[in-house]
Amino acid sequence: MTAGQQLIEKGIKEGIEKGIERGIARSLVDVYEARFGAMAEQIRAVIEDTHDETTLRGWLKLAGTRGAAERSAWAAARPP
Repeated sequence: MTAGQQLIEKGIKEGIEKGIERGIARSLVDVYEARFGAMAEQIRAVIEDTHDETTLRGWLKLAGTRGAAERSAWAAARPP
């Protein structure tokens, strides 16, 4: 594989990863808002600033399964 092909492959991989990450983040916002109403801007900012797929997936699971009383604690947490 040439250096140019390697760069293209790297760009494709990074684009796919970013797309997956943003899709999870969008799903997180959608699930949260469907269950709890409009999302506070500070929580949305934390989600938008998070680029760790595992963290986003964990938050998505919590948004879909936890109650309103628990939502602030996990959503306000910054990723490691």
